Amino acid sequence: MQILLLLCLALGARYPQPLPLSRCRGCSAEHFFELLVRANADRLDEVIRRLQHDLVSDELYAHLMGALGTSANPYAELFERHIPSASRMDYFVYASVMHVLTEGMVMLISQPTGTALGYSLTVKELGDSDLTNYLYQFVRDAAIVADANSFKGLMIPGVPGFLAAYSVEARHIATYLHDALSGVPDAFTDSLALAEYIEKSALALGNGSILPTEALFKYVSEAPREYPGPYLTGTRFTYPFSLMFASTGPGSYDGEVVFSNGTVLRRLNPLHGVWRIVQTDGLFNTTNPKRSDFRITQLETALDAALNPTSSSNDLYNVMRTYPFRTETTPLLALFTEDEVLADAQLCISIKDAARKPVACSDMPPPTNWFCVLLSLVLAGGVIALWVIGVISARRLERYERLRKENPEQELPPPDFLCCNRKTIKNCLRPRGRSE
Repeated sequence: MQILLLLCLALGARYPQPLPLSRCRGCSAEHFFELLVRANADRLDEVIRRLQHDLVSDELYAHLMGALGTSANPYAELFERHIPSASRMDYFVYASVMHVLTEGMVMLISQPTGTALGYSLTVKELGDSDLTNYLYQFVRDAAIVADANSFKGLMIPGVPGFLAAYSVEARHIATYLHDALSGVPDAFTDSLALAEYIEKSALALGNGSILPTEALFKYVSEAPREYPGPYLTGTRFTYPFSLMFASTGPGSYDGEVVFSNGTVLRRLNPLHGVWRIVQTDGLFNTTNPKRSDFRITQLETALDAALNPTSSSNDLYNVMRTYPFRTETTPLLALFTEDEVLADAQLCISIKDAARKPVACSDMPPPTNWFCVLLSLVLAGGVIALWVIGVISARRLERYERLRKENPEQELPPPDFLCCNRKTIKNCLRPRGRSE
């Protein structure tokens, strides 16, 4: 019975769920990439076909095929090798879509033992809500935490490198954000259509640019003693678009957000009481916070109200699970500290106000498990049947005892005989030689 109940509970999918942990001692970027592509080849093949059908036009596909069909890229070659229906050009399109259509959000929190980094990944909402939900579910179900002992990082199959990573040797945590506020030519703006962003990113990757995820892997692999900002910015790497990099170190108040050109945007500062930073791809206005991206001011206010110098990682993680750090299309959250990485797949449903605008995101109840329902009905029926049998048996035993006391001189049948009817029992009690 206990085994059946445990099986019933195990079959019910509940969220949040810890992301799978993949350990590989001394693995290279190519090895982790190949490992995930090989394990998710069928899923990736389905995603590629879905993107070709719903997002990438035939004209754009043909244009990119002509421009990138022979581009030399180790990740594109691995992509082509392990996914039978995919070409190397499909890698450039897929990687570009995942880069353009997902956006990060970060929290940098100074603590007595160091500076923590909270990370949220969200799939941008498209006009086609079915495609948005499809990509959200794919990322939620396929993302992992890669662990090579010297570093840990979040990975998506088919995308080289890490969304966010921690270097054990350098003792630094780093991630990236889209840049929609610097105003430089390569920043994310509304001036380009989605297809143009995908085309621009794919062409850049085919001509030597790298994704910020790959740069993060190089940083944690080489584990330089320098802060992540100088390593990831400047002229060392060429990215398809302008970016922001958020990073933290081992000390208190050890965190900053910098643009990919090296300009510092924000930095934790004990002298000015700046102990927490929330950063999106949007505007943060230091002179007039009310003109900032509302998500920044809303979440920083929530941190001020919920946390204090003695707060634990669980307290911070609870704030991370609130709206708008977590939305309906947020597949994963991760909290990086020097001691641990908490990374969970997420599922929640929006709660909207009278104007139909989201104001919160509530955990979904677990899906109905019909095996559990059937098992519950069977158990309930069994309990009722046993109760009825017990009541009947008790009454028969009570009748037997009463008859035995009323007729002490008569030899009564054993209690098992009470299954017979009342008339049979009376016949047994009647003196011999006397008939009815």
